[in-house]
Amino acid sequence: GCSDCLEYTNRDKYQTPLVDGYILQSPVSDREAALMFMPAEYLSKTIEVARDMIAKGLKDDAMPKALIPPIFETPITAYRWHSLAEMGGDDDYFSSDLSDSALAAACFGRVDKPVLIMPAGEDEMVPAAVDKAALLGRWMSFCKPGIAGELCGLVPGADRSVTQADA
Repeated sequence: GCSDCLEYTNRDKYQTPLVDGYILQSPVSDREAALMFMPAEYLSKTIEVARDMIAKGLKDDAMPKALIPPIFETPITAYRWHSLAEMGGDDDYFSSDLSDSALAAACFGRVDKPVLIMPAGEDEMVPAAVDKAALLGRWMSFCKPGIAGELCGLVPGADRSVTQADA
């Protein structure tokens, strides 16, 4: 959902109709989440396999199940895995290590309607080393003035699915 919202803002590519706004609830980096379940070297190997499959015209074929972390419960194509797992891949919108130019051009700088960004304060898919509040502030700083409103903020005590009644 969150990646879809940012992809939707690519009006030049899709000629998408205007919307009133966007809600990003619990945006996370799939690449950084994958690294919580596999060593970086192994993730690199999976990306290499995906690149090879894509180069051979097999972008829509399923990745070998053994190469995908268990958080992905359904089969995933080589193209989709590459989009999620490669730094700067088509769906790499929320990684904490994205460059300023990537955030400005292909991510938050493209948002053209009000956006409510609400990361979960205790999101289990965000590495502990990531400062969620600082990352939220960084994302908001790349939005055009008036786009990321004052209601944006961490949802205190919330896990990824906001299962806590108080959250």
